[in-house]
Amino acid sequence: MVVLNAVGNSLLRVGLSEEPAQTALSPRGYIAAFANPWVILGIGLLILWLVLEFALLSWADLTYVLPISSLSYVLIALIGVFALRESMSAIHWCGLVLILAGAAIAGRTRPLTARTEVRR
Repeated sequence: MVVLNAVGNSLLRVGLSEEPAQTALSPRGYIAAFANPWVILGIGLLILWLVLEFALLSWADLTYVLPISSLSYVLIALIGVFALRESMSAIHWCGLVLILAGAAIAGRTRPLTARTEVRR
């Protein structure tokens, strides 16, 4: 799930960087961006990520799933710096360390807690 999110967003970045910047409200530029193969592949991976997120949320608590899925932010940043040659400030690196620490703390808890019965 983490890898699908990171790679999907990175592919969107690659595809959209090949298109002119979109500042107008005209849909013409956005439609052209959707024709880019990198954008299409990125959207496909993000759809798979969302399905996996739904599945994970169906058996684990939100308080477990979201901290663990936040690891995708770390992976996205690493892809941005090392693969896409983007730069990051020291404060961004500190933020990534905080995300890693939070995910490590949340990861030490049990992913499944007692279910409450939902009445219809």
